[in-house]
Amino acid sequence: MSGFGIGGGSVIVPLFRELKMSALEASTTCTFLIFINSFLNCCQAIFLGVLSFKIFIYFFTISSLGGYFVSILVRKTLKKLHRLSYV
Repeated sequence: MSGFGIGGGSVIVPLFRELKMSALEASTTCTFLIFINSFLNCCQAIFLGVLSFKIFIYFFTISSLGGYFVSILVRKTLKKLHRLSYV
């Protein structure tokens, strides 16, 4: 979807909602699909020589740690607010 200049989430999440998925399931599935797509694009860039493996590992580590700590922060905030999601 990103090849058309629009985010995949703006198309895939409503499609998942039409397939009777909950909002939480739809957004989580879309996030996972975006992660897989991004990872495969990075692998392609490494194989084509556009991206060095050291730079890939550096940014992968930083983004993984950032994602982990932000998910902890969001989980604690939602627990404090007694909600399942921000939606």
